[in-house]
Amino acid sequence: MEAVGKVLMAVGVNYVVHYAVMTTHNWMCLPHTLKEIGQSLFLTASPACSTLLTVGQHTQNGYAVAATTATVGLILGGLKCIG
Repeated sequence: MEAVGKVLMAVGVNYVVHYAVMTTHNWMCLPHTLKEIGQSLFLTASPACSTLLTVGQHTQNGYAVAATTATVGLILGGLKCIG
């Protein structure tokens, strides 16, 4: 039961980080007005925006790993019960 709690905590932290980073990236790095379109040519490639996007990609990959691991665990658990 302790392992389930740790997994849920890890997924929750991953979600919070992903949401915060992608919201910040949207707010800071994507243009929302015509004036910001010109500015975005310089801001989008900034180190801050690149870092936010990289962290967002890593947390997205974390979800994929968690989903794959959970699916494989369920399949193997089911196979143990059958055999």
